Amino acid sequence: MGGYLEAYLAGLPHAERSYPDCCIKGSLVAISLRTRRLPQHAEVPGFVRAFEQERWTSNEWVPIVRVNSWVAALLDHDFRGDEQAYLAWNYELNREFATSPMYRLFYKLAPPRILVRTLTLAFSQYFRGILLNATISSGQAELVVTQPTNLYPEVMQRGFAEAFRAALDAAGARNATAVLTGRDERSHQVHCTWR
Repeated sequence: MGGYLEAYLAGLPHAERSYPDCCIKGSLVAISLRTRRLPQHAEVPGFVRAFEQERWTSNEWVPIVRVNSWVAALLDHDFRGDEQAYLAWNYELNREFATSPMYRLFYKLAPPRILVRTLTLAFSQYFRGILLNATISSGQAELVVTQPTNLYPEVMQRGFAEAFRAALDAAGARNATAVLTGRDERSHQVHCTWR
C-alpha cells in the first residue's frame, strides 16, 4: 500500500468501512474506470482491486470511500505522486462526461451562470451524503462542498475544482478558472470565474 492510500484510510474513522451512506452515481465511476487502471503489480488491499473489477452500472450508488481509496491508489501506483497529472486526468474525465451525448446539449445551451445554479440543484442526483452550495454573481461563483470528516483529502478537493472548471469550459465559458481557496476536514471552497 502506498502513502496516499495509507494516509487516506488512516484519516477515516473506520477505514474503508467509513461513511457507507456517502455515495456517487455509477455513471461517473464507470467513466473513471474506463480511462484508468492500477498497474498489475501494484500492491493494494483486496477491496481496491475488487472495486476496480466491478462492472458499475449508471444507476448504482457507489460508496465514495471506495472510489477515493481507488483514486488514492492511483496516485500512489499510476500517477506515482504526480498530483498535476492526476488533476489533468480529473479535468479531462469531467470534460468527457460533460461532452458525452447525454449531456452535451445541456452544457452547450446553458450559460455558465445557469450551469453553476443547475449544478447545485443536480448535485444530489450524482452524490449522496455531501452537499454543494453556491453563491453566484456576475462572472463568478463561490462553491462550498460539505462532506463528512476527511472524506475528501486536499488533492481530491483540488480535483473537485478541476471538475467545476471542466463543466464551465464545456458550457463555453471563456477563461474559466476554478481554484480551491479554502479547506478543512469537513468542507472545501472553490472560487470560479468566467467570461
